[in-house]
Amino acid sequence: MVQAARPFLEFQRLDALQLPLPDLMRELQRHLDRCIGLDSLVVHWYDEQAGMNEFYADPGWNAEAIEAYVADNRHAQAVHRRIALQRLQARQVYGLDEQVLRGREVYDTVVRPLGLGAVLSLPYWQPGLRAIVSCVRSASGPHKGRFAPADLRQAERLQGALGGLLAREAGPPAPALVQPGAALMVLDADGRLLQACARGRRLLALLEASPAGADFQARLQQALGRLETTADATEFDLSLSDGRYRLRLRPLGALGTARPWVAVEWDRLSHPELKLLTLAREASLSRRELQVAQALLGSASVEAIARQLGVAESTLKTLSRSLYQRLQVSDRQGLWRKFAAA
Repeated sequence: MVQAARPFLEFQRLDALQLPLPDLMRELQRHLDRCIGLDSLVVHWYDEQAGMNEFYADPGWNAEAIEAYVADNRHAQAVHRRIALQRLQARQVYGLDEQVLRGREVYDTVVRPLGLGAVLSLPYWQPGLRAIVSCVRSASGPHKGRFAPADLRQAERLQGALGGLLAREAGPPAPALVQPGAALMVLDADGRLLQACARGRRLLALLEASPAGADFQARLQQALGRLETTADATEFDLSLSDGRYRLRLRPLGALGTARPWVAVEWDRLSHPELKLLTLAREASLSRRELQVAQALLGSASVEAIARQLGVAESTLKTLSRSLYQRLQVSDRQGLWRKFAAA
């Protein structure tokens, strides 16, 4: 079993930054891998009747697997609701071995193609959160497709801290870092898909299972209506379970049709303060030191930061000195420079 040296500290760090949950999902997956040992992660969010609202699929899941999974959930919706409701209300960590997975309807379309061997799930039924977090091990992976009793006990210890992170509210929005080239697709003038890269098909499959899907179609039609010439372009932002994206639409020209085709370029958006996690791990910063670093990177005065953190100015200065020493900088300007270079 893989264990982080201080598993709860990382959850505290992730929670301290108060970032939008889509920005944190991949960081969360990395940490759960260090704590428990997993080959993929799947998270389901539910409504009050245990109907699946949205789900996070491991980046290794391709469009075909996601489409098959969503289709099965819709086909056997009543059965999935009943089982999910039982699991959610029990609130107990549970496991599914390979024998159980072989009996699932999606065995041939999802389980076997992805090589899934065992699932360890943490259910949550509490105010503001109805979800099941599933850690998955592959049948051919280093863990031999199974979870040991010690893995289940570790998951039980982590359940509360993980739930607190999933249920907390994100802080105020901040300017995003744009990572271009996440995906590309081509639509006809009516918004029908003509061609897409593999990642683009995967994102569309996630949209089908997300409340953002209907909003995407409405905003897409509005954007298409504003494109009249090949010199036009428009864009809008979209949030999915695995991240936030900026979509840029531009006409490609008629290309033998009466109305122009449209290229849709997806850029991934990330919160700039994610870089703080890298610094925090490298320097073994505590939750409090991470909060101090986050505050010092802003423009507020020392007096204002002390009020914000609920500490005396003298305490803040002590925390700042400890922070600078750990990060090997001499002052606040040095912290800014180190953050910019991270």
